[in-house]
Amino acid sequence: MGKRRNTKKKQPSRQPRSNAQNETKEARLNGSNAVATETVAYPQADRSFANITLLVNSLGTLVSIGVLIVYALQLREMKSATTAATTSAKAAEGALRVGQSSERAWIATPVVKTDPIIPQIGQLLDAVVNVKNVGNTPALKVGGHIVVEPVPRGSKPNFSYEGDKSFSPGIMQPGTDYFVRIPIILHLTTKEPGPLTPPILANLRANDSTIFIHGRIDYEDVFGRAHWITICYSWITPTLHAFGACDGHNDVDIDNTH
Repeated sequence: MGKRRNTKKKQPSRQPRSNAQNETKEARLNGSNAVATETVAYPQADRSFANITLLVNSLGTLVSIGVLIVYALQLREMKSATTAATTSAKAAEGALRVGQSSERAWIATPVVKTDPIIPQIGQLLDAVVNVKNVGNTPALKVGGHIVVEPVPRGSKPNFSYEGDKSFSPGIMQPGTDYFVRIPIILHLTTKEPGPLTPPILANLRANDSTIFIHGRIDYEDVFGRAHWITICYSWITPTLHAFGACDGHNDVDIDNTH
């Protein structure tokens, strides 16, 4: 028998790797590791920076909130101080007004009468009104109107003084009296004062008409405030010896403080 031919393929012999090849492989491995390391390291750095930024922003927000709280507290304190100052000022002003009211001028009409007291036939008949400063300081710019007005029984007088004669004593010291005299009987044609006649007296006593004395007085006090008083009286019939106060038009200002 002939020799069996060896048909097995001869494997090529492996050549040992050179140092350069080994270094190249290591470099690749190292490069892969470096890439992997860098790939992992960058997200960690981003998260750290984001955390720091968030912390800084949070601290800024807290500081802003703190500033707002301090500002709100300061504003509340300022408002409280302003309210207290305003209340104190109003209290002081009120006390001052009370003090001034007790010291200011007060105009009154304590006496209203006829002259003569008992009407006499054939004589002139006047109404006399006593204007008096009953306050503690001078009354300034005193003036006004006081009129006599006869009206039919049951009617009311006209409290308008346009065109009527005025009086003006000016300054009235405390306790000073000023007398306003107005004729009760006037001549129908001349409007001059006339004497009392029997028909007029009979008419008055029969209460067919009523004699009213009314008016308004204005003045100022030494503190610069304006004041006023209105008066109204009617002749009491049938005696005709005195005047009584009307139902209305007897007023004074409510201590004018503005």
